[in-house]
Amino acid sequence: ALAVLEARGGRVPSDSFAREMGVLPHRVPGYVADLGEKLALDGMQPLRFDRVSGQVVLDVGLFRTLYSEGS
Repeated sequence: ALAVLEARGGRVPSDSFAREMGVLPHRVPGYVADLGEKLALDGMQPLRFDRVSGQVVLDVGLFRTLYSEGS
């Protein structure tokens, strides 16, 4: 999931994300919420589903900050 998002600049339409991940499109928000909770660190969540745009969004900068070596 992270590789797909990073390769596309951190934003992927939900239907494309569903296809890449092999999940049903209507399950994307829950899938992303679950994964986002697992990636959250110190109360910061770098992954979210934007219902307005219908996109899965990875804050690449925040993700790198949270998970860079030495953090």
